[in-house]
Amino acid sequence: MTIRLFALFVVPGLVVAASSAVGTQAPAPSAGLPKPGFHHIHMNSTNPTAAINEFLKVYPASTKVTGGGFEGLKTANDVYMLFTKVTTPPPAPGPDRVSATAPQTAFWHHVWAVADGRQTLKSLRASDPNF
Repeated sequence: MTIRLFALFVVPGLVVAASSAVGTQAPAPSAGLPKPGFHHIHMNSTNPTAAINEFLKVYPASTKVTGGGFEGLKTANDVYMLFTKVTTPPPAPGPDRVSATAPQTAFWHHVWAVADGRQTLKSLRASDPNF
């Protein structure tokens, strides 16, 4: 009788306890995914050299580079902005000038992080009163 009670209660209890313990183990630590970001972006310009020079004035921590046959610059956070020379500028210079001949586009501007936002704004306004 004691063997039957043992087999009836203790063995199934051990099986349930063992399977519960296996199911509650913490997952192995993982390195996780890297923070997403851009490697490079492309810009069209009728004068890539002049455009790059303007960006370098505003973002002096960037450096002039050539990548994949394109002139460009590398930002302080390792994003490459590569320029394609085009013969004509886009039909609309910005979102405030949308018309039938210059339709809306998904990409009007990009954002750069700067060490001191107030100082950068002051410099931009000093170099261009209309900024």
